[in-house]
Parts: sequence; structure tokens; C-alpha cells
Amino acid sequence: MTIVVFMLLYSNLSFAQHNETTVNKTIQKKWILETIKDLKKKDSLQFLELTEPKIISNPDNNRISYRIIKKGRIQCSGEDWIYITMHSMHENKEIGDVCIGISNNGETFVNYSHVCGGIVHFIDKSVTIPEDANDFFNRFISDANEQKWVKWE
Repeated sequence: MTIVVFMLLYSNLSFAQHNETTVNKTIQKKWILETIKDLKKKDSLQFLELTEPKIISNPDNNRISYRIIKKGRIQCSGEDWIYITMHSMHENKEIGDVCIGISNNGETFVNYSHVCGGIVHFIDKSVTIPEDANDFFNRFISDANEQKWVKWE
């Protein structure tokens, strides 16, 4: 009985934390701009460890998934690669959950998916590695809430 009560209290607390609307769009935008600026200065991003895809291919469930923990680099089937970093609302609720993806060509996208414990899975229902950065940003969504990538202007 005690365990059940604890689990209910914990699940309600966790649900409440992720549904608070404390994101300050001005502070979030500032964090995004500063992070993009810092990332574009680094020429070592291409040497960071690769995040390997997990491919599931069976009659009921075809998909490819990239599990990003805090940050990661995805290699496309061509020469393009993508560096992804993130912020979790648990670190600062005013910034909220946000992922930034930047290609080797400097194209930048954001994704406002739920970041759970510093982890996000980006999935697609195919079993093919993205051809290039645009293919990744157009096809892959977060598994938690199916958020799409948005080009950062």
C-alpha cells in the first residue's frame, strides 16, 4: 500500500513538473542564440564521438532511432553530419526543453521536444540513415511527443 501511494505521488509530481508553463521565451531565445554562437565557433564538432543509429526492422515496427544523451553527432550516409545539443527544463525551467541541431554546413534547427533526464530519441519510421542534414531535419521527430525540427532563422 505504501509503495502504491508513493508511486502515485511521484507520478503526479513528475507530471506537474513537465506541464508547468514557466518557459520564458525571451530567456529561452537568448540561450538558443548564445548556444548557436558558441557552436559555430567550434571547429572540433566534426571529431566528436558518433551517435550510432538503432534500426528496428520487423513487420509490425520499422524505425530508425538516434538516442542523444546531452549531446551527440550524427553521420549521414553522405558527407553531412549533424551536431545536437540540448537543454532540459530540470536545469532551468525558464529555458525549458529545447534541442539545437547544427549541420556541418552551418544550418541550424531547433526542436522543442521533451528532454527526459538529458535524453532524447529522434526517430523515423523508415530504416534508412538520413542522406544528408536536410533529410534528417525533415524526417526525424522526437519519440516523446513527436515534435518536428524547425529551421532557426
